[in-house]
Amino acid sequence: MKKALIVAGLLSISSSAFASSDLSKFYILGGVSDIEESDSDESRTGFNIILGGEVTDNVALETAFYRADIDEKVYGVNVDASVSAITVAPVIYFDLNENFTLLGKAGVAYGFSEAKGCSMGYCASESDNETAFTYGAGLQLNYEKFALRFSYDKYSGDYYDFNVMSASVGARF
Repeated sequence: MKKALIVAGLLSISSSAFASSDLSKFYILGGVSDIEESDSDESRTGFNIILGGEVTDNVALETAFYRADIDEKVYGVNVDASVSAITVAPVIYFDLNENFTLLGKAGVAYGFSEAKGCSMGYCASESDNETAFTYGAGLQLNYEKFALRFSYDKYSGDYYDFNVMSASVGARF
């Protein structure tokens, strides 16, 4: 319950920052993510959606959603699973020149997973969730109102420990 209140509080702060910011400083990105568990060599391809609002010229507040679905056979059992995360983090930008920007961020992530397996008519399911620390870095190419971002994010908690590599495109409004 305490974790849910923390996430709800951060989301409300995030939405307040977006509401009070100039709409010309609002942006949205979407793209492809490679999500890998830190203790495994396996990775899954998923997607991401990022909403951001600039607070100053070099600081923004972002809310992001990441998801990867898994559909495979493990030891003869058909397994359908998904791993998702919702994040809220301040982002600091360092302009290298007019077109290239380095970025760094640190914040909180709410991760959740669901899995269902069926074999010979018997099915079982499980779900889990956790609030965790997240941090990341990236390089963004800016062209007029458009952006291409390559980023690395780390989600580290008691149960979840993921590395996420992403390529995203978007626009500033």
